[in-house]
Amino acid sequence: ETLYQQNGYLAGSDEFRTKELHQFFEDESVDAILAMRGGWGCARILDQLDYELIKRNPKILMGYSDLTSLLVAITDKTGLITYHGPVGYSSWKEFSTTQVFNTLVNGLKHTMTNPLDYKKDLKTLTSGKAKGELVGGNLTVLVSMVGTSHEPNWQNKILFIEDVDEYFYKIETSQCI
Repeated sequence: ETLYQQNGYLAGSDEFRTKELHQFFEDESVDAILAMRGGWGCARILDQLDYELIKRNPKILMGYSDLTSLLVAITDKTGLITYHGPVGYSSWKEFSTTQVFNTLVNGLKHTMTNPLDYKKDLKTLTSGKAKGELVGGNLTVLVSMVGTSHEPNWQNKILFIEDVDEYFYKIETSQCI
């Protein structure tokens, strides 16, 4: 219902979006929740979420970038796995489609590597192998969560970040981790 709702720059009021998300988690016919577009404003509903309801009704929840606050908070407060992946309005190129299908439909484990044939400017800063739980998402959103009750638990995690063209002055790294 919120797909065409508008409240300023958001897809409906905070109360409306919270209610709809709760309905998705309660609805037994819903197996997965895929964000259609970005989710700037997700942080505004974190204190309104019923994390016990969400935990009792696990679903695939996937989105990226601005949805980071929602994904991180749900994982941190429920222990459920959320997925940092394409939104419905994404271009869904072959790499993304294959990875989502293999992970969510086939349940295959994935070894992360830079898809160098897709992006020529990606760099590995420190080579090696690591195994563990990932935490992260959009750098700007993660920085905005630092010091709040929804800041992720960084201990013994592998941090991943994504962001594009962010000005360095907006990211206060001395407060992170």
